[in-house]
Amino acid sequence: MEEHKDSFFPHTALDLHKVRDKKDRPAVLRWFLWGLVRNINKGYIGWLDDTEALHLCKKEKGRIAWVSLGFPLMMWSRDIETLHLGPFRSGEDGGNLEWQFGELVSLDLPKIAMDLVNLRSAMNEQMTQVFGLQAKALALLVSACVTGFQLLGKAVIGSGEASQVLGNYTG
Repeated sequence: MEEHKDSFFPHTALDLHKVRDKKDRPAVLRWFLWGLVRNINKGYIGWLDDTEALHLCKKEKGRIAWVSLGFPLMMWSRDIETLHLGPFRSGEDGGNLEWQFGELVSLDLPKIAMDLVNLRSAMNEQMTQVFGLQAKALALLVSACVTGFQLLGKAVIGSGEASQVLGNYTG
């Protein structure tokens, strides 16, 4: 290891450059890899020993899945000399990534928040309707039961047997 330590950092950085330079990579992933290359060039390579955090964050899907990249960064930066966060800038896109982040924060996240508020209010409205229907059904059931008992009472009193039984109790 001591013999090849001077060539290890450039070789590892070159390998990451090859991964980063693939054209089908999302801009955020290229930004992430660019930051790792910068750390390798500065000698921060302790994160290479612990890649479990990467396996956890690669399960995320969707438009804002890039936020899962913060998990391995924070995990690696907690360990002393493992990774230096500093400015993770992308040297290749000339601010396009920052524009995309700004668009996400200023357009997409407020839209998601508004959609969640609308969903919550729609759910509350549906719950109010359900409670109203339950109250109406209960009122209808009580009315039907009262009417049924009244009809049953009239039928029992109308028969001759009920008047004899009631006459025995009254007098």
